[in-house]
Amino acid sequence: MVYTSGPQSERFIATNLGTIVSALNSLGHQAQQVALAPSTGLAGTEVDGVRLESYENLCDPGWWKRQDPWAVITNTWGAPRFAPIHRAIQAATPRHLDRLDTDGIRSSHVDFPLYIHHVFSRLRDARYAWKRMLAPFLTVGMTAAHRLFPAILEKKQAATIASLPLVTAESPISVERMRRLQRFHVFPDTNIFLSPFPVSERDSVSSVSNRQNSVISVGRWAAHQKNFPLLLRTLESFLSDRPDWSAEIIGSLPGEIERLKFKHAPSVNSRILFSGPLDSRTVHERMRNSKIFLMSSRHESFGIAAAEALCAGCSVVGPPHIPSVPWFCGSDSGTVATTYSKTGLGDALEAEASAWETGMRDPLKISANWHSRVGAEAVARQLVSLLETIS
Repeated sequence: MVYTSGPQSERFIATNLGTIVSALNSLGHQAQQVALAPSTGLAGTEVDGVRLESYENLCDPGWWKRQDPWAVITNTWGAPRFAPIHRAIQAATPRHLDRLDTDGIRSSHVDFPLYIHHVFSRLRDARYAWKRMLAPFLTVGMTAAHRLFPAILEKKQAATIASLPLVTAESPISVERMRRLQRFHVFPDTNIFLSPFPVSERDSVSSVSNRQNSVISVGRWAAHQKNFPLLLRTLESFLSDRPDWSAEIIGSLPGEIERLKFKHAPSVNSRILFSGPLDSRTVHERMRNSKIFLMSSRHESFGIAAAEALCAGCSVVGPPHIPSVPWFCGSDSGTVATTYSKTGLGDALEAEASAWETGMRDPLKISANWHSRVGAEAVARQLVSLLETIS
């Protein structure tokens, strides 16, 4: 749980952030992941390197003081329900950073159409069937409530975020959205910074000559969020015009996969490989052999698979409303679609394939650039640097 950092013997606790904890340890710090125990009987135990603690302990300033942390990183989304834990942490150390895991669309006041789009899509993926069935009506009700009563429903969140010494969002646009929302509720926004999701370090990438003309996509394709039908329509259009290209779709597939597949011409179907779920190392190998990662999601707080693809030397094509996509594509590493449609994504794919053919894409440079931004050790160093700004 604690680590010693250099000659200053700084101590550090990181909660619910396994990849960052591993990166901190690899950098010579001593860190341990702490998580809320799912049951009373597991409190005080350690499972797979994760220390499980009761809610009572995590809300107890005395418990945190006994750990004597130099700093604490949490992943509680700035949610007001975790305010007792935040206060307990800050009684033990002033160096507290909370990660928001957000695209910044937390209010209809940030972007009204996108908020409706996000709420509906999340409801369509809800655990309970009644929420999925009533998604249109719940979307209208939730949007109206947030629009009419922001002081009741949103101000607590803004106050919680303002009370934290440091807060991070995952992409430059999501940072600016959260800052704008704080200003809307008349709270300071100077404690919000950029910190992407970390990508685990992998083997070196391959050059252009070792890559296939292949588009790769990874996701939970049964989820409404991932928009599997749009993915297939886009690939059908692209592969019909590009007989020398193929595609691989990795991840769990929806039940109607056969019906959707039979809509395509046999010459297209034969060049789409449906691989199902694969282990992370195999996914990385497939990315190292491909050229383009295609994202078709309706919403993403970040897009970890796309970041992994960049680190593997792929370029990215994705929708314009995903806040990380302009960032992912902004360093000769991809193309942003002009519209969220088959035509928009298809045009972006065509442009990206041409960029590879004309030598405008260098997988070694793409990988190096993005490892320096989203690689686990780079993210860990950046978090430590932010925490060092608090005396």
